[in-house]
Amino acid sequence: MAGTSDPFRTTDELEDVLLDDMVSRLEVRGRHRYFQKVLGAYLDAMGVDTADTVLDMGGGTGVAARTIARRALFSVRVTSIDLSPSLVLCQPSMDG
Repeated sequence: MAGTSDPFRTTDELEDVLLDDMVSRLEVRGRHRYFQKVLGAYLDAMGVDTADTVLDMGGGTGVAARTIARRALFSVRVTSIDLSPSLVLCQPSMDG
């Protein structure tokens, strides 16, 4: 539609209040039982557990990357990147 904007295409340009709302929504969705089920099935189909490394492009707050890193059979490195520096800064560290 003309005149509409997809905030997920411009995360690097959002005002702080909108970005905070987006972060909250992404994190809540990422914890939802159905989302975790669908993501798990998708990762199983990809065979992610046997990958040498994983790059999560457009990773947002890192929900998928954290899910991958927590998988019992996954033992290598996962890296999450995003266009928005603010979303990357919201990603909890998986170090330590």
